[in-house]
Amino acid sequence: MKRYAALFVSVATMSALPAFAFDLSALEEELDVNPVESCNDGLELYQEGDLKGALELITLCRDEMSQINEQRVSAAFVDNVMDFVGDPLRHQNAMGFSQMERKYRKDNLDIDVALSTGQGATMMQSLVGVAGKKTRIGKFSGYVISQGNDNTFYIPLDGMALSIKSRTVEQKQLKQFAKAFMKGFPE
Repeated sequence: MKRYAALFVSVATMSALPAFAFDLSALEEELDVNPVESCNDGLELYQEGDLKGALELITLCRDEMSQINEQRVSAAFVDNVMDFVGDPLRHQNAMGFSQMERKYRKDNLDIDVALSTGQGATMMQSLVGVAGKKTRIGKFSGYVISQGNDNTFYIPLDGMALSIKSRTVEQKQLKQFAKAFMKGFPE
């Protein structure tokens, strides 16, 4: 039975669920998903020798956890940060890569915020470590890259990477925005 529990744990961790404080039961109800049931049913089929059926249910379990994770993370993309108003939140998913993006605007200024998970986050973190200058953004460590009018802050977060960038906002103000935006994220 221990190896079945290990299978569940490995499936559960594939979604890189951040530690946002939310009521998972409420999110399950809101999204009409039940990943625990899907995983348990998948494990049952596995124990009965139905590998194909088990894989389908374990995949469903993972997909349901990903839906919950996306809902939880999108809550951190608040509508207003330092009087910058957010456009609609955009989601992209492809080949193990997931990204949420939101543009914030105030007057003639705009800031792009993107949260990447999966392979995209890993790739971004390795590239930024080479090109960026280490900095502190509130309670988080990150990197800043400035080239002309382009300012970008990259913040690695447990299996995810957050980028906050602008061509119209100076680095000092962008860092203040980043600190304010990051208040919704766990340490």
